[in-house]
Amino acid sequence: MQKIADYIFDLSPKKLAVYLIPGPLVLFLAYTFVTISFKTISQNPPTSQITVTLLLGVIAIFFGLFILLWLLWLRSAVYAVQQTEIRLSRKWFQIAFIVLWILILFNLVTSLLETYLKNSSWDEYLSLIYASREFINFSGIMIAYPIVCHYAARAVMVKRSGESATFISAIPFTLLLIFGTVLGIPFLHKYFSRNSSTNQEVLVMYAIGFGLFLLILVIGFIAAITGMV
Repeated sequence: MQKIADYIFDLSPKKLAVYLIPGPLVLFLAYTFVTISFKTISQNPPTSQITVTLLLGVIAIFFGLFILLWLLWLRSAVYAVQQTEIRLSRKWFQIAFIVLWILILFNLVTSLLETYLKNSSWDEYLSLIYASREFINFSGIMIAYPIVCHYAARAVMVKRSGESATFISAIPFTLLLIFGTVLGIPFLHKYFSRNSSTNQEVLVMYAIGFGLFLLILVIGFIAAITGMV
């Protein structure tokens, strides 16, 4: 894990912003084009279906890598400072981090299982999947994720101020990480990164991301009113 942390902290804030802001949006734009193109073709030969499946699989893999980078940044930030500086036992962070991984893996497995059950005689068991998913998602999103973000926020405060973190001082960064998810990380990354970037360079990545977001909205709107989706 130390090599992964070293790789992450060798990234400049600008490069990390590329991975976390425009990167996922480019993948979502590609996903939009692939799905719309496939649905607008009236006759889809088997080779086209296989090609689309492979393309969507590749997109999903890269999207998963971006999610992995996001979660590993949170973990690397916590372990970049001493436990005495964040004034909390890392045991609770480790438990919360494991719960987050359980959430991701559980949703991935149940999504595949749900597709299978819908096309089989076992579809009456779908209610069990839905109920367990609600419980796991609640535990992960409402409990585990805020804990992980609070630990990372404490680490940011230590790096920023050079002093031990407190609950009150970490609240602003905790809220930023919880509600801003990946959006706030590039600006916080400067406290950990070994390579610097200016705020203007990072803001350019946000502007590009916002442009891609608007483009996806326009494409989706046009596709919806023209009946392409």
